[in-house]
Amino acid sequence: MNKIIVILILLCGFTFATDKNAKSLDELISIGLKRNHSVSIAELQFKQTQAWEKASFSGFLPSVSMGVSKSLNEETVAYIEGVPFQSPTASARLNISETIFDGARSWYSHQSAMNQIHSSQINLKSKNEMVIQSVKSSYYAYLASLELHEVAILSLELAESQLQLVSQQYELQAVSETDLLKAKVRKGQAESQVIQSVQSKQSTLNNIRIAIGYSVWEPLDIIKGDVTLNELIEFEDAKQKVRNGNSQLEIARIQLEGSSIEWKTQVGVFFPTVYVAASYVASDTEFFDSVTGLVDVKPSTSLNLSIPIFSKMNNKARLDQLKYGILTAKANKLQLEDQLMKELDDLLITLKTYHQLIPINEEIILSAEMDSNLAQEKYNLGANDILDLLNAQVSLIQAKSELVRLKYSAKIAEAQLETILGTSYKL
Repeated sequence: MNKIIVILILLCGFTFATDKNAKSLDELISIGLKRNHSVSIAELQFKQTQAWEKASFSGFLPSVSMGVSKSLNEETVAYIEGVPFQSPTASARLNISETIFDGARSWYSHQSAMNQIHSSQINLKSKNEMVIQSVKSSYYAYLASLELHEVAILSLELAESQLQLVSQQYELQAVSETDLLKAKVRKGQAESQVIQSVQSKQSTLNNIRIAIGYSVWEPLDIIKGDVTLNELIEFEDAKQKVRNGNSQLEIARIQLEGSSIEWKTQVGVFFPTVYVAASYVASDTEFFDSVTGLVDVKPSTSLNLSIPIFSKMNNKARLDQLKYGILTAKANKLQLEDQLMKELDDLLITLKTYHQLIPINEEIILSAEMDSNLAQEKYNLGANDILDLLNAQVSLIQAKSELVRLKYSAKIAEAQLETILGTSYKL
C-alpha cells in the first residue's frame, strides 16, 4: 500500500516547494495583475479615455482654417477706361471663428470627458480587485486541498494499521470475519479519499494557473503563506468603507453624474449661440503673391447670434428622456447600495460564525484524538469491538477535515470582504 501512496503523490505532479522558483501569494497576485487579459483591456480603455481629454477642450479654442486656389484658365486682360488690367487668377482665404457662448455645452462636454476618464479608472480598479480575489480564493482553496490530502493520508495510514492488526487477530481467531470485513471496507474508503484528494489538488492548482494567466501545463510551485484570520470589523465601520471605496458603487455614482451632465448639456441647446468670425481674403495674378498678401488685408469680422426657435419637439423629447435617465441611474445606485449592504451583512455574519466555530473544532479534534487512542487501547484489550474503534477514527478524520474547511473558507470569505470594502487594491 505504501507503494500506491508514493505513486499517487508522483502522479500529482506537484508538491509544496521551497526552492527559489516557488511563488508566494503576493507573487501570484503580482503575476495575475500583469498577465490577466481583463486587466490589460481595462488599462487600454483607460488610456483611450485619457486620449479623449484633449479633444474635450475643443469647445474653448478657436477654429482656424485656410484655403488657397489657382485658376487653370488662361490669363485674361481687361480694360478699364482704356487702361489694360490683368484679372487675378490666384486667391487665398484665412478663416477664424471663436464661440463666445453656447449654453455651457462646451463646458459640459469637457465635464463628460473627465467623467468618462474617472469611470474607466474605477473600472480598472474593479478589474484588479476581481483578479486579486480570484487569486486569493484559488490559492486558499489549493492550500485547503493540500491539508485535506494530508488528512486523507492519515486516514489511510490508520485504516492500514487497523486492517493489519485485525488480520493478525483473525488469523489467531481472536476476532470474527465481520471485523475483518469492516476493516477492509474502512481501508477501501480511505484509499478512495486519497485518490479524490489528489484530483482536488490538481484541479485547484489549475484554478490558480487560470487566475494568474498561466496555461494549465506551465509548471507552478506554491509557497504556503500565513493563514491567520484577520480581526472582525464592525458593521458600521464596514458600511462606511463600502460607501467610500466600493468600485461598483463608485461606478454607479459616476453613471448618475454622467446622466446629469448629459441632461445639462441638452438644456444648453435651448440657449442662443454667440460666436465671432473673421475672414482674410487676398487675390493676385501670382499664387505666392496672393498668399503673402494676406498680411496686408484687413479682416472681415462678424458677430453672429443663433437663436433656436422650433426644432420639431426633438430637443424637448431628448431632454425628457435624459431626465428619466437620471431617475433610473439614481434608482440603480440605491438598489446596488442595498444589495451591497446585504452582501456585507451576510459576509460579516459568516466570518463571525467561522471565528466561533474554529476554536470549538480545535477542541473537538483534541477530544477526538483522545477518544481514538482510548478506543484503540480498549480494542487491543478486547473491551471494544471493531465498530467502536472505526467510529472513533472516522470522527477524528471528520473533525480534522472540518477544521481545514472552516479555516480556508474563512480566508476566502475575507478575500470577498476586501473586494466589497474596496481595500484590496489602491490606485
